[in-house]
Amino acid sequence: MGRRLPELNTSVFIIPSDNVKNGEERLVALNRVARSVIDGARGMHPVHVFVRKPKQGDPKPVTKINNTAWKAARERAADKWTEQHNEPAPAGSGK
Repeated sequence: MGRRLPELNTSVFIIPSDNVKNGEERLVALNRVARSVIDGARGMHPVHVFVRKPKQGDPKPVTKINNTAWKAARERAADKWTEQHNEPAPAGSGK
């Protein structure tokens, strides 16, 4: 008899090859937290999911993610991790 696998509570989708740097389709699996972030961002722009909201005007697509705002967000997340877990954030998390 086979083993029964637990529900993984994930969403899986494919990023088309024309949107991937190496030109190959990419399979992406999201946990429920990542999925909730994407669901919360949907609808702010008619085409793009990830947008920035300028002080005036319509939301603009995010075109770069390794900028000052991204680095600051990673540092805030690392600080929150340290605060909640009483240990340094995992490597690569911004600190």
